[in-house]
Amino acid sequence: AEDSLVAVGNFIADYAARKIAEVEDQVFFLNLNGATYGAVAGLCASTITNAKVTQMAATKTHYSDATLQNLRDLRTVPDASALRMGAYYCHPTFEALFASFNTSGNKPYNPIAQIQGTGAQPFITGPTVDGFPIRWVDIMPAYSTGANVSKVFILFGDLRYQYLGVRGQFRFDTSLEAAFTTDEILIRALERFTIGLMATGAVGGLETAGS
Repeated sequence: AEDSLVAVGNFIADYAARKIAEVEDQVFFLNLNGATYGAVAGLCASTITNAKVTQMAATKTHYSDATLQNLRDLRTVPDASALRMGAYYCHPTFEALFASFNTSGNKPYNPIAQIQGTGAQPFITGPTVDGFPIRWVDIMPAYSTGANVSKVFILFGDLRYQYLGVRGQFRFDTSLEAAFTTDEILIRALERFTIGLMATGAVGGLETAGS
């Protein structure tokens, strides 16, 4: 730090925050109950457990098989009250699939809805399908043409009901001894948090076929 030409402290704080946010998203969206991050289930798993999914037709085991009708069927899964703040959640690599839904007579996908200020919802913060916002989430399953059996890969609903409970603040620990022989200071960042779904009817998932 004494000899650095850059603000090392700022870099470490920013890097730690981004990595902790990545783990939060991993647990929030993808965690399997008891698999890696404790006995909590992310939304891609809990929507299956709670039978809040619309499953694609038999043999449609590829993410690339998703259709516009599948996305519209997905909106019928959550409770009606979730529609007002409802949005789609998926990986950014699905943008080309959404764009393919636009034909000469039907253009449900609007990539510039935020700029235009148009759509069915009062809160537009990105592209839309049928007026419902799309939130790009890097941790969600990426677009693939390979088989992924019985996997939820797109979510729709009001995700405010999947809470993120944080205990205290970030904690930074340092050690002068662990890397004493190389004259380094080791730093680790820690956060205590958990998740939980407060209303099973708030969100649904689009699931590939079982076979």
